[in-house]
Amino acid sequence: MNAPSKLLLVAVLLGPTALAVDSPIAGTWTASLHDQPAVKLTVDDHDGKLSGSIIFYFLMLEDGGWKVKGAEPVSLINPRMEGQIFLFEVPHARKHGSTDPADQEIKTFRLQLTGENEAVFRKAADGSDLILRRRADPIAGTWRGKIYDLPGVILTVSDDEGKLSGTILFYFLRRNTEHDSWEVDTTHSMALPLLDPKFDGKILSFQVSHKEAHPPRTLNDPPSFFQMRVTGKDEGELLNLTEKQSPAIKMARDSR
Repeated sequence: MNAPSKLLLVAVLLGPTALAVDSPIAGTWTASLHDQPAVKLTVDDHDGKLSGSIIFYFLMLEDGGWKVKGAEPVSLINPRMEGQIFLFEVPHARKHGSTDPADQEIKTFRLQLTGENEAVFRKAADGSDLILRRRADPIAGTWRGKIYDLPGVILTVSDDEGKLSGTILFYFLRRNTEHDSWEVDTTHSMALPLLDPKFDGKILSFQVSHKEAHPPRTLNDPPSFFQMRVTGKDEGELLNLTEKQSPAIKMARDSR
C-alpha cells in the first residue's frame, strides 16, 4: 500500500455534559429566595438514562441581609420521569443546615413540569413549593459540523453561571490517493482543554494548544485561535483564525 498522500486535520470539541435530543428534563434548573440562589438542579439525559446533581443553598440572615453560607452539590439517586413529574432521592438533613450524619435521611423530591422551561419543585424550601426555571444558554449545548459528509466537528459547550469550559479532540481525515474516499483516523487523536473560552453574546472565542499537533516540530508553537460565530437560531460557523486559509465550517446545535 502506498503511503497516505494527504492528511486533513479536523477539530472535534467535546464537553462534559451530553443532552438527549428533545429531553424534557435535561439542563440546569434554578430558583432563588431573598434575592439569593436557593436551588440548582442539573440533569443529564444520555439516551433516556438520567443522572445529575442538586445544590440546596444554605441561606442565613446576617447583618440584616440574606447570605449564602453553604452550597454542596449532591448526586441524584434513582432519577426518573413519571409522566410530567421528575422524581429523585437525595440524602437530606432533617435539621436545616446540619451536616451531622445522624440527621441525614433519604428523601424523595418531585419536580412537576408546567412548561418547556418551568417547573414546580414540591416542598423544596422548608416545606414550601418553589418555581424552577431551566436556563436557556445562548451558546451552551452540542454543535455539529460535517466535512466531506463525515462527522467533522462536534462542539459541546458547558456554561456554569457564566464560566465556560470544554475540551477539544483533534482527529485526522486520511486518504491514500486523491481518488480514494476520506476516512477518519482515530489513532492520532488527543483531547486538549479549551483555553480562555469567552462568549460575547454572538461569538465564542477560545484558544487551543498546538504543541502536540506534530511533535517535535510543534513543541514550541503558540496556541491556535478559534471562533464560533452564532449566525442564527441553533446555527453557527467555526473559524480557525490561526490558519486563515481554512474555510468556515457550518455548525448546527442539537435540539434540547
